[in-house]
Amino acid sequence: AATRTPPATPPRSAEASPKDVSPKKRAPVDGALDLRNLPDADNDDVVEALLPTGDATATLRGSSVSSVPAPLLAARLVQLDVSDCPNLRGRFAEAVSTARSLKVLKASNVGGGLEALPTTWAGLSLTALDFSRNRLHRWPAAVLLEAATGSATRLAAALEDLDLSSNRLVDAPASAAVLCSLRRLDLRDNCLRTIDDAVFQLGNLERLSLAANPELVDLSPAVAAFVDAPGRSLDLRDNAQLRTPPPDVVAAGNTAAFFRTMRAADAALDRQRRRAYLARRDEALLRKLATLEARAAARSRRVPGAAPRTRPATPPDAADPPDARRVAKLVLTLEAQAAA
Repeated sequence: AATRTPPATPPRSAEASPKDVSPKKRAPVDGALDLRNLPDADNDDVVEALLPTGDATATLRGSSVSSVPAPLLAARLVQLDVSDCPNLRGRFAEAVSTARSLKVLKASNVGGGLEALPTTWAGLSLTALDFSRNRLHRWPAAVLLEAATGSATRLAAALEDLDLSSNRLVDAPASAAVLCSLRRLDLRDNCLRTIDDAVFQLGNLERLSLAANPELVDLSPAVAAFVDAPGRSLDLRDNAQLRTPPPDVVAAGNTAAFFRTMRAADAALDRQRRRAYLARRDEALLRKLATLEARAAARSRRVPGAAPRTRPATPPDAADPPDARRVAKLVLTLEAQAAA
């Protein structure tokens, strides 16, 4: 019997675009989209055809796109990488703020280096933000603090991982305290000069990098409580001018012991200073008390009708302690003189 040959499937037209194919048949429920080498990454129709029906992650890292495709931001996008995209500037930041499902954003070296963290990102619920290798020179308080109330923005409350390394930051101020969920903070390779105690007092912070900050000279004793806590790490490498703690202490891994000892020394010095202050104060008080006693004694001898006073065998000495007995005696003498 002759074998029947099935009819040939007609070839697909070369002009057919990805949109001609149903996304439900092509796209997985969840998927990672690599749009780096897609020639039509700026073409919304092309990108829309590639979108999965569930959660999506996407990378445009190093591509020449001038904007993030709108269908991508409208999808259930949970992670986006736009690092090293030289043509992303200005309006792209506002477009990203519309991706409300976004949890992880990598925006390292965007548009040749952004000078500020876009304030429109304050409403995002990111758990991880990489803003390294930009030109940030001020702590991004505007995107972390509500202008009207000073409370944490949605972004500040949600962040668990914040990478601000390789920028131009000069300080980490007290406003960092709003980062209540933060577990990892990378501030290496900046121009930091001061680190507020609030950074070391972040309750959930586990990893802190302050490495390679050539302007950093001293850290406060508040570091001791941070490094003493279990499961926490502090990177202080490559800080040539650091005096507290000294570089050799850091290299030997004795940072925690150094700050514990320094804290105890500070407490001892405080007690010594307190004693010295009290001694100086008591000396001045004794001189004033002796002067008042001498004047009261002289006045008593001049007041008519005053009861004769017996000169003490030993006059009051400024070295005697200013106890309650001497003060009470002086008060009674002054009251008697006032009544005479």
